[in-house]
Amino acid sequence: MFRRLNAVLRPASPAERDAGLSLVEVIVALLVFAIMTVGAIAAVATSLRLTSDNRGREVAVNLASSEIDLARATAATQLDGRDFTTDPIDGVTYTVRRDVAWSSSAGVDSQCSAGAPGSGSLFYKRVNVTVSWSGMRSSDSAVTADTIVAPDGKVSSSTTGTVLVSVKDNTGAGVKNTTVTITPDSDVRNNTAAALDPDSRPARTDVNGCAFALNVKPGTYTVTLSRTGGDVYVDQDQSTTPTRTVSFASGGSTSATFDYAPADRYELVWPAGALRADDQQTTFLSGSARFVASAPTDVQYLYPLSSGYQVFAGAYAPGAATAATSCLSPDPTKWPRAADGRTGKPVVTSVPDYRVGPVARNVVVPAQATAIPVPAGDRVVRVTTATAAGGDPGCRATTTMTFAIPSGATTATLALPPGTWSFKSGRTVSDLRNTPAPVTTVDPRTAP
Repeated sequence: MFRRLNAVLRPASPAERDAGLSLVEVIVALLVFAIMTVGAIAAVATSLRLTSDNRGREVAVNLASSEIDLARATAATQLDGRDFTTDPIDGVTYTVRRDVAWSSSAGVDSQCSAGAPGSGSLFYKRVNVTVSWSGMRSSDSAVTADTIVAPDGKVSSSTTGTVLVSVKDNTGAGVKNTTVTITPDSDVRNNTAAALDPDSRPARTDVNGCAFALNVKPGTYTVTLSRTGGDVYVDQDQSTTPTRTVSFASGGSTSATFDYAPADRYELVWPAGALRADDQQTTFLSGSARFVASAPTDVQYLYPLSSGYQVFAGAYAPGAATAATSCLSPDPTKWPRAADGRTGKPVVTSVPDYRVGPVARNVVVPAQATAIPVPAGDRVVRVTTATAAGGDPGCRATTTMTFAIPSGATTATLALPPGTWSFKSGRTVSDLRNTPAPVTTVDPRTAP
């Protein structure tokens, strides 16, 4: 091709051949030079990229080896997973993830699930380390390393067992650093359980939310969770220290599973200037989840649910109106339409603004400030559910509230839930002899 091009472009006269290069020849020469230069730059860039990848992989291999050595130097019963990012090394950051799981005698990896048929007894811990780094090519694979760590002695025998504890939050992720306490259940007669030896007590939950109690004597035990410092954690029953009861026989294993998550904070607003009873109940409802707080509070910590909670004043208990355990009065929508057109509006559902934080502010407790007279010298008023009247759907589960009245007061403004109430007062709780006010219906219905 070049010969043909030369024949076409080359002047026929020898004199013209010595006249210099034509423009076309210069352009062709520059094109050839450009192609060679681009190829050289690409080759250099590829070489530098490969060198950088090799350097990153070499550092990752060293980090993985160090993490494996650290795992081998840790007692198997204390070894758990972890995930961290290094400080920049030559401008590159490395992410190290260590996954740990018990392997059973049946060859099954256990993430704190026990008691499944064929799962076998705990045997050793399998450790997998994965190291990745910033700037990895999409075609690159992370560096991995594996090892196994055996405990110093047997973790189970024909005369003892294992308790595996699993703690997950509302997203299904494991909850790390939760304290697990396992004690014999004192309510079980002839319980063969015994206090755990120091070597048998579980460490705090690992990154997978798992904790293990090894070589535990058979019997029935109470498993309790707790947290120290930081966020408030609750389970779905709103308990900060949830418990489970587990039992197993010699050579067996059992598991205790918990849902335990950082609680949402609900900041409550009560009727201004109204007294609250020491035993005043408040109901928090979210779908089928129902929790009744037994004392008034300005802040309530609740298990995080994306659907949020409705807050009712009183012990709201939905169900059939005839059920002995029902209490429909606190729900305004259960009240029929009044003759003057007033209706009960649904209680607003409160949800934290998670873009800001897990806090729901200014959540109104729909109690009503109700003023009653108080005989001179009386310091206590007791309010009790009365026969429903005035459209009240009723509260078949009797509710009682006890209010402390300021000294010398002749009138008391009480924060009362919707419903029908009777009153007794006296100088002390054991001396309730006066009826300071007639039966009163607190009606939540409002104008349309």
